[in-house]
Amino acid sequence: MQVRVWNPKLYPSDRAHRMPIITPAYPSMCATHNVTASTQMIMKEEFKRGTEVMQGIMMGKTPWKDLFAKHDFFKRYNHYITVIVSSDSQEYQLKW
Repeated sequence: MQVRVWNPKLYPSDRAHRMPIITPAYPSMCATHNVTASTQMIMKEEFKRGTEVMQGIMMGKTPWKDLFAKHDFFKRYNHYITVIVSSDSQEYQLKW
């Protein structure tokens, strides 16, 4: 297939990805190509929180329901952007 596969050795722009998380299926792509310093910090905090919850569960100190507790996302973050994309044709919609 004529698709570009994520490869930092071949493509210099792939080396610039701040936090590459590569999709497991062909074609391999970076699912986090647009991560910024602030979103990276938030993601790392959430990964740490998830690890702490899982460690508590595995040690028998935390119940499984804590892993599925409702998140306080909308209390923690005050500003949001909604992007709605539309087009006049199916062809243009696929380009979006």
